[in-house]
Amino acid sequence: SLQDAHALWVRLTAQEYFELLNEVWVELDRIFRRQRGVRGTQTGEVLVCYFLPSAGGSYLWNALVAAQQTREALRQVSRRWKQRKSWDVELNMNVGLDEGQEWIGGVGPAEQGSLRVLGDAADRAEQLSRTSRHGAILVTRSLLGKVPADEAQRVTYGVPAPDGSEGRLLFTFARLADIAPSSPVSGRFADLAVAELLDLQFPPQEPGPRGNA
Repeated sequence: SLQDAHALWVRLTAQEYFELLNEVWVELDRIFRRQRGVRGTQTGEVLVCYFLPSAGGSYLWNALVAAQQTREALRQVSRRWKQRKSWDVELNMNVGLDEGQEWIGGVGPAEQGSLRVLGDAADRAEQLSRTSRHGAILVTRSLLGKVPADEAQRVTYGVPAPDGSEGRLLFTFARLADIAPSSPVSGRFADLAVAELLDLQFPPQEPGPRGNA
């Protein structure tokens, strides 16, 4: 979810607003394609992407990499718009990641239809994206628990320190309602165990996150 999209609508002309959205979607589309993601629905400031099991690698790792690259890409987009508009606005894409076995299919005519996933995993991921702030990537314990061991050891995650400082408690989880007390959380998701994705380590032969394709 693009953070504070309605506030951006007020600050920009209609042409600039849609130009900004298009620039963001183009950047993310490159990332999703590179990580073998499948674009889903796009409504206003929200964009959905699915990562499906395949013989070509770990789809859960691909999802984590895509989220990390999304964060880096938005930082570059934000810098470009700061130069263009001479403002101090930070553009952030807040990301939620979850996994599950759900109903999946196309909606509408083949040439115009879009992929849709129906079920709790999609709902949880959307709730995480709407709850996180400042470009944070919130990931469920369920997803991280299924990442293959050799890849899991390269993932750094954590939760905010309970004393309110800027520190993090690494490699632990917290209730969604506690990790984002200032954001509205639906009661059905309040006890969801989540953490913030902080960093990914890549083998020497594997490129790290890139903001541009």
